[in-house]
Amino acid sequence: MRSVSRGFTLIELLVVIAIIAILAAILFPVFAQVRENARKTQCASNNKQMATAMIAYTQDYENNFPPSRAYVFPINNQNARIWVAMVKPYIKNEQIHLCPSATDTRYGDLWDDEPQNNRWGRGWVSIGYSAHLSAGWCWDLNGNGQCDPGSDPIMIPNVSMVREPSKMVMLADSFSGPTPAPHNCRGYLIDNDCVLGCSNTDPRRPAGVQPCTTGTLNTIFGAGYLSLGLYHPRNEGLVVSFADGHAKWYRGRAVVYNGRPLPPQCNTTALYRDMNDAGLRWMLFNNCF
Repeated sequence: MRSVSRGFTLIELLVVIAIIAILAAILFPVFAQVRENARKTQCASNNKQMATAMIAYTQDYENNFPPSRAYVFPINNQNARIWVAMVKPYIKNEQIHLCPSATDTRYGDLWDDEPQNNRWGRGWVSIGYSAHLSAGWCWDLNGNGQCDPGSDPIMIPNVSMVREPSKMVMLADSFSGPTPAPHNCRGYLIDNDCVLGCSNTDPRRPAGVQPCTTGTLNTIFGAGYLSLGLYHPRNEGLVVSFADGHAKWYRGRAVVYNGRPLPPQCNTTALYRDMNDAGLRWMLFNNCF
């Protein structure tokens, strides 16, 4: 007798396909979560390495933090340097300036983009330096209550001025992208005032969404916001590294202004940045709370 081979029926094939589809629906989110956790770990490692490099810089420069930028007029790539270039001798891999979860990011140590030379400016790095530690202060020589470029020298803080190094934010994931308009990105700096988009004209900014927690735009440094980059997971959190060198992941809502009123003894509204649920210090000079 000859044996007759029997193939699968259509119903059996459909059942197998349905089982595969169910397994894929279950496993793909798991794989995606594992991949994002790996990126989150790498981003934390990059933040930690950058913090170590910054601390090494302070040890070579009489315990002074690197300035966020240094320039003479006219400000251009020949006359300006940003902190990314200043700490370059202390790092071995330029990629540690980038968070793997950021989509629009690349290494850039210039002031402005030079696409013709494949060199990039201050908007593209996705781990930013706290503006309030690096360049948020100046010597107000003319006494007008503001920092005037060209006349009021930038004050570079010393390590000894940081009261709580384990709480003082030094670096964090930033919102990065093209330096010029319409994006106007400033990924090399961070502030906890804004979290979405690089500027009011950034085409990636969700329509109708207010990017800044106080309802006003941060224009201290020109057209661009100094936005945090909320990447992992599902655009909910970010990695922050501190003046003592450690790094930690936080939910975005925990590190921005929580909406509570400032204590009555506070003499400047800028201190609202330190009113956050995580208890992080963003302001160098806060003797209020």
